[in-house]
Order: sequence, then structure tokens, then C-alpha cells
Amino acid sequence: MSSMPNWVLLARRFAATGKDNFLRQAAEACPEAEIKGFLRRKDVAGNGFVPAGLAKAVAERLESLGRSAEAAIVNILVSRLLALHAERPEELDQETGEMVARICAWLVGLSYEHAFKECEARFAAALGTNASKRHELDTAGSVLKRAAAIYRELNTTDGGIYRPGAAMTLANLGNVLRDQGHVAAARQVFDETTNIFRELAGAEPHAYTADLAMMLVNLGSAAGQQKDFGAARKALEEALRTYGALGQANPDFYQAENAKTITHLGMVLSLEEKFPAACGAFRKAVAIYRQLAERDTGAHAFDLAVTLNLLSVALRAERQYAAARRSAEEAVRILRDLDRQSQGSVDRELGNTLGILAKVFMEERRHSEACQVLSEAKQIQERLAEGGDEQCRSELAGTPPPAGKVGAVNRIGVWQAAARQVRRRAKAGGNTLPMGRCC
Repeated sequence: MSSMPNWVLLARRFAATGKDNFLRQAAEACPEAEIKGFLRRKDVAGNGFVPAGLAKAVAERLESLGRSAEAAIVNILVSRLLALHAERPEELDQETGEMVARICAWLVGLSYEHAFKECEARFAAALGTNASKRHELDTAGSVLKRAAAIYRELNTTDGGIYRPGAAMTLANLGNVLRDQGHVAAARQVFDETTNIFRELAGAEPHAYTADLAMMLVNLGSAAGQQKDFGAARKALEEALRTYGALGQANPDFYQAENAKTITHLGMVLSLEEKFPAACGAFRKAVAIYRQLAERDTGAHAFDLAVTLNLLSVALRAERQYAAARRSAEEAVRILRDLDRQSQGSVDRELGNTLGILAKVFMEERRHSEACQVLSEAKQIQERLAEGGDEQCRSELAGTPPPAGKVGAVNRIGVWQAAARQVRRRAKAGGNTLPMGRCC
């Protein structure tokens, strides 16, 4: 490590952080005109793609001189931008997505071979994010744990320059653990991540305060799942205060985040069986989503439907059956429209909502209507089971569901993923949906 040229050390830092100052310093520190010119190219900094022939010539010359570490960093700089696209597989077609994932995996191996730990951590984090978005949770967990371990080691020796990368990696790892049903482990990771973002936000509030609020929501939800209700409320209430302050700068965006946080708080109150307070929270969130939907219906329809569902459950617990029915019926209408427009992407939530509505009908002794919606819910469940849904298969068979596939923590992740998919399709198609009102 001590014999490695200083420009390589600086270039590694750029590859791992994306901070242009490290690349400029690398160019200044490099004594050779050819490499210096390469490092000063705008496309190396990320403003486009580096011509393959140019980079190949530089790397091959260095390799022929026995300077393999320098050749490796040149290859990493050339392929960095493509590799990091692996973090966004939802934006790529299948062929391109597979290509960038292979490039990312290659850079992980190349970084490991040359002991470029900061680069290995960065590309492993991207590869783990790719696996998590493709629902390969075991792979994602394994890769993200490796990246997190490297970041923890780096942050004890490199002055904290990799703490943002560590925080984002830990956040993704916590989400994977949550989606696997490992609530205690997810909470520990969210707690660690919250502390890092709190430190970062103290130094650069404009850059990291929103991330801190997001982590507080995740931490509060995990604490609620563990029935540590005091800690859950404390985290969520801090998140609400944080989003409230942020909302002064960007009202529309942070209003939506505020509504999500209020919904999470309502879920915790429901777990505590404090149903009047939970109803109040859900109504606040519904009101915000209605206001947002008037401006951009497609972006918030799914969130509104989910919150109406939760409100219906809380109202039913309070024996306010008419209001519970109106809430569930509106959610069904919204989800039917979304299901038609998004080719069945919200089938699961529609089936769950029909089940909620059926329970309300049963409480009202409207048995024929309950049977009708239950029949539709079962048809949806059978369709999902035929498509390979393990939870639906186990439910139809009357066997315990697969580990990590149930529970409020997992459903939060499912809702958020489905909401993102619905928003993307609505944005692409310019769809709008009719909104009813209830309660």
C-alpha cells in the first residue's frame, strides 16, 4: 500500500465517493502526461462515457510495465459510471440491466484483487442494491453485509469521508433485513444508520436532513414491530418535526413524506390498540393525500388507498362500521382503477382490501355482500398463487407462510415498492384517476 502512487490513492477515493475534488487532485499528483490527460477528461468525471479504445490503450501500457494497480484504477474509472447504473435496474431493459450488473460484479472482483477496499465497498453496495430491487433478498443481504463491514473499517481510518456511503449501504441493508422479517436486526441497522445521518446532517443539513428523517421513520416502524412503542413514537415524532421543517423549502414533496410518517405513527398506535388516536392519525394522512391527489392523482392514489385501508381497520376496531365500510369501499374503487391501468401490479393490495371490506360487511350482518367480495378476493389470491406467489399458495393450502413474508414491517416495504411502480407508470402514461370521498 505504501508504494502505491499517490494519484492512484486519490483516484480510488474519487471512484468510491464521486467527489470531483479527488479526481482533480489525482490529475495534479500524476507526473505522466498521458495519464494526467486521461484523468482530466470530463467523461472520466461522469459527464459522459469514456471511449473504450482510449482507456484500453492506457490500461494495457500500464499492465505491460508491471503497473497492474494503476491499470486497475484506469479500468475502474472507465467502467464506474456504467457499473453504478446497476443501482437502478427498474430504469433499464433486461439486457442492459444484466450487462451493467456484470460490469459492477467485475469491478467488485477487480477492487478486491488489488485491495482497493473503498472501491470494493462502493461497487458491492451497488450490486447489493441491484439484488434487493430484483427481490433476491438473500444475495442482497450477503453482499450488503460485506460492503457495510468494509465501510465500518474504513470509517475508523479515513477521516469519515466514506460515512455517506456507509449510511446509504446500511439503509439498504436494513430494508433487506426488514423485508426478510428480521425485525430486531433491521432495527439495529436502522439505529446505526440514524446516528450516522444525524452526524452528517449536523455538518451539512441541506444534504442529509431528509435522509435523517427517512431513517427515523424506518427506525420507528421497526421499534413498533418490537412493541417498543415509546421508542417508536419518539422516532416518528422527531421525523414529523424534521419533515415539517423541510416542508418550508419544498412543500409538495415533504407534504407527501409527512403523510407517510403520520401513517406509520397511526400503525404504531394501532399496534398499541389506541384506535381513536390511530383513526385521528390516519384521517390526517388521508386529508394530505387528498390535497396532493387534486394536483397529481396518479402519484398518490396508491398511498391514499393504503391509508384508507388502515383507517377502515381502525374504525372497525372502534365499531364505527359505516365509516369503516365507506373507507374500505373507496380504497377498493381506487385500487380497481390502478389495477386496470398497471396490469395487475396492485392485485395483492386489492385482495387485502376486499378482505377488509368483507369483515366490515360481516359486522353489519350483510352476509351476501361479504360472500361476494370474499369470492373476488379468493379469485385474486388464486391468480397470484398461479403466478408463483408463495404467500398466496401457503394461504390457499392452509400452511404457514414462508418466513419473512408477512407482518407489518414486510408490508410497509411491499406498499412502498408497489407505490413506486404505480407512480412510474402513471408518470409515463399521464394517467389520472377519479377520487371519491368518505368519512
